[in-house]
Amino acid sequence: MVKILIIGGPGSGKTTFARKLSCRLNMPCFDLDDIFWNNEQGKAFTQKRSEEERLTLLNTLLNTHRSWIIEGVYTKDWVQPVYEQANHIFYINTNLYLRHVRIIKRYLTQIIHPQEQKHKSSFYSLIQLLIWNQTNEQKRIDRFKQRLHQTQKTCYKLR
Repeated sequence: MVKILIIGGPGSGKTTFARKLSCRLNMPCFDLDDIFWNNEQGKAFTQKRSEEERLTLLNTLLNTHRSWIIEGVYTKDWVQPVYEQANHIFYINTNLYLRHVRIIKRYLTQIIHPQEQKHKSSFYSLIQLLIWNQTNEQKRIDRFKQRLHQTQKTCYKLR
């Protein structure tokens, strides 16, 4: 059983890395955004799931799959079970401004090719993500280090 957690800020490359690893290892890959956000109305990243709903979805995922790759930006308490079960944890540390460029590029791609996109975001959500990406950087890193310390896991840092 291989269980891999990939953490990084928005635009860091974690989804691309997770997908490539998933193909190479022939393992299912999951995005924590799909657990955190309720995107059923077609508006991505506007309605958060309740903590109870998130925990139910997360526990179902963890109990259903013997091996997995899970990726996301989340470091709060609700993701603790992922940290505890992961055999390998990767942290993708990409320059903040490169991440901003990638976020903007992703948004423009969604506008040009909307049918190919999993999530459809608005200009407002783009601005909110850029602000969140910059203002929450240190908090996210501090919580990530705390999770590693609590679980006594080793982390592989990628650039």
